Amino acid sequence: YYSEEPVVIPSGLLWLASYCLNNGNFDFKILNLSYEYAKWLEDFNNASRKNKKNNNKGSFTDDRLYNLNHLHGENESRDLNEFDYEGLLLKMLKEKCSEQTPDVIGISALFDHSLGHVKMMASMIKKEISDDIIIVSGGNAATNRTKELLETDVDGVARGHGEEPLLELLQADDSKEYINKSSNWSTRKSGTNNLSLFTKYNGLS
Repeated sequence: YYSEEPVVIPSGLLWLASYCLNNGNFDFKILNLSYEYAKWLEDFNNASRKNKKNNNKGSFTDDRLYNLNHLHGENESRDLNEFDYEGLLLKMLKEKCSEQTPDVIGISALFDHSLGHVKMMASMIKKEISDDIIIVSGGNAATNRTKELLETDVDGVARGHGEEPLLELLQADDSKEYINKSSNWSTRKSGTNNLSLFTKYNGLS
């Protein structure tokens, strides 16, 4: 897939999924927001160019209004200033979870600016999809900001590398009990004591 917009390949998530699938039978689905947003912007720009070509009004505002209705339906925002970003994100999440409600959803946070996404998505999942879903997070930003993430709807943050913690979580008979007792996870119940970037976790670091 080629796009004029930047698209990030979720290599870390692909590696985690591969590791778990090599050691068990699980059903993984990856929602790459980088790709989804790039595709949406590309569709929007293509529709804008097409609409501009089909009418000679020269009104950029009219073009944008047309495209938002065309891409999102009559009941959604009619003005870019009122564009429902959270609504689009929730729509993506619901579509991914429509066939089968997942037991666990992991949200990657590599950079500090990703933390707002993690907070927003965790809240949406708990309120709009299912409160029973275990939401976990990992990545550089999540590891370094564990305390802040555990003040949101995130249930657990992986300590160190995520391969073994995630595999153990998926294999556990009682995932909620496991995540609160395991030293491989930080949770609201277990706290963030002894969390150190210099501590050897999982035998992988």
